[in-house]
Amino acid sequence: MSDQREKDVAELAARIRERLVDRRRAEAAAGRAPEQALEDSAQALVEEHAAILPPELRQVVVERIIRDSVGLGPLEALLADPAVEEVMVNRHDRVFVERRGRLEPTEVVFESEEELRNAIERILAPLGRRVDELSPMVDARLARSRSAASAPPGPARTSWSSWGP
Repeated sequence: MSDQREKDVAELAARIRERLVDRRRAEAAAGRAPEQALEDSAQALVEEHAAILPPELRQVVVERIIRDSVGLGPLEALLADPAVEEVMVNRHDRVFVERRGRLEPTEVVFESEEELRNAIERILAPLGRRVDELSPMVDARLARSRSAASAPPGPARTSWSSWGP
């Protein structure tokens, strides 16, 4: 996908994701359970707001919305790569990987510091941990990896170390 197309998909997915979040918040505020599964809701919103796109591109937008809502955003592809031994995020726009013992910069970026912080929160929340001004550093063991993160006053920084099959 070209850089411009990727940017357009990212912007469209972000706008539709905002609508999805607003809809989910309204349902929660009214005391109702979500009417649809997350992926079905995302698919319906993409069909409603981007029907003119070809089906393949609509599916890419849906996947991006899900990835950015419950996954680790742009890191998902790196974490799925078996050759990647470690992922290091120094800023929202500086992501490195270790492959075969060598550190390499990547083209992966988060849209903003806020998007990076949201990804960090999605990692730590199930563990009952947080990273913020009062608790600026955290080191957490996950099922098959380890995560370390630091927070303000500087930019959010995080690192994932993975091992096992």
